[in-house]
Amino acid sequence: MAEEKSESRKEALIDQVLQCQIVIARHIGLDRDVIEFLDNITDWKKREWYYLAALDGMSCQDLLEMEQKNMSISQIRKERLLYLKNLYTDHDELGEEILHLQKDIMETKTQSETLRIMIEENLEKALKREAESQKSLIEEKDQRIRFLEHELKIQRTLPRQEEKEGVLKRRSFWQKKRKKELEDLLTNEQMSEEQKDFLIDCLEEGLTPKQILEFADPNFSVNVMRRLKQLQQRGGKCGDIERIGR
Repeated sequence: MAEEKSESRKEALIDQVLQCQIVIARHIGLDRDVIEFLDNITDWKKREWYYLAALDGMSCQDLLEMEQKNMSISQIRKERLLYLKNLYTDHDELGEEILHLQKDIMETKTQSETLRIMIEENLEKALKREAESQKSLIEEKDQRIRFLEHELKIQRTLPRQEEKEGVLKRRSFWQKKRKKELEDLLTNEQMSEEQKDFLIDCLEEGLTPKQILEFADPNFSVNVMRRLKQLQQRGGKCGDIERIGR
């Protein structure tokens, strides 16, 4: 009788443990299929190791395969340890890969920085060459403008100079012509000595041949020429003098 009671309490305790395992599994958030799998395992010891394996990350499929193989608790523990070993080995390999990628990133970053510096230096040199070229071009254009302005100034001055030279030539021509005409008068046999003396006096007074020729004529007496001279000096025009002479 006592043995039956002890056995009954034992079964009740095991049942409580089984229920508690399921409650804990739900509480910590294991997947539903894992919880259903654990709920079908009646051996609380095996369930405990399955439960620990699930906590470590083993999938429900892994647990089903171990149960289908009817593994013992010792075998389940070995499978769990093998899974953890592979997991951390994979983590180490993953860590090495991460370090390798980080190294590649640093090398790429260094190369990019070197390339950026080279590009900036070359760009600066190119911009400097372009600026120097523009400066040289501007200087050439300035020189061209100064040359054209000088040429334009010469072209504008040249007609004036030519015109001035033409005026001087014409003036020189008429001066020579009038001087020749005056000389002809002074050597003209029709001019009396008195008329010649009067004309020479006019030259000595500073009158130009042009002025003298306006009133000098072999047909004019000295008195007429003197009066014409006076009229000229008062501002009389050449036409007025000629009318008076006639």
